[in-house]
Parts: sequence; structure tokens; C-alpha cells
Amino acid sequence: MADSFGLWLDNQIQKLGTNKTGLAHMLGLTQSCVSQWVSGATRPSDRNCRKLARVLHVNLGDIHRALGRVPQDESEWPEPIRRLAYLLVDAPEEHVALCERLALMLAEHEATYRTGANSEAGGDESD
Repeated sequence: MADSFGLWLDNQIQKLGTNKTGLAHMLGLTQSCVSQWVSGATRPSDRNCRKLARVLHVNLGDIHRALGRVPQDESEWPEPIRRLAYLLVDAPEEHVALCERLALMLAEHEATYRTGANSEAGGDESD
């Protein structure tokens, strides 16, 4: 059964007017690999996310949102990331990819920091 990313990807494949085999060919991958993404069995690597963005003609951020790696709603993004996103609208693709990766790293760090700070304070939200 496809997960939310799988459903999103399947929809993007249809919009492109191809099928999983055609997408796999465009990406230089096997049809099995693409089928595993659609079914939710595996997730694309960062490198394959960049390939998907180019082939599907979508923003890399759209792929990360579909994967659940960043909040769907921009209002949930930390302020520095929102500012960075607006600055990158017309930036070259390689700068956007680098900054999106940096934004993900910052978000992961922030989540780790919040979890660590909560633990150090003796608070556990499950209590």
C-alpha cells in the first residue's frame, strides 16, 4: 500500500504523462526502485530526490515536504528558514539544493536540541 509520498509520486508520474518504467528510465534507475518508492517500501536518497526534482519539474522542497521531512505549512518553519526560502526563489539550482539541505540539517538540529533541552529540564511530554 502506498504511503503519502508514494501517492504524491504516483500523481506526479501521471502528470508527467509516463509510468514507473518511464520515470525509472529518465532517472537512470530500475523500475523496481521507483515501484518501491511508490509502495512506501523505500525512500529516495538525497541524490535521487535531486534527480526527481529535475525530471518531475518540481522544487526539491516539494519532494521533501511529500516525504514528510519539512512541515507542509510554511508558517511552521523557523523564521531563518522562511527568510532563506524567499531569498532563493530566483537562485541557481545548485544554490537552492545546498540551502535546502542546510535547512533540513538545521531543522534536525533544532529538533534534537529541543528534545535534549526537554530531557535536561526533567520534562517528558508523556508524563
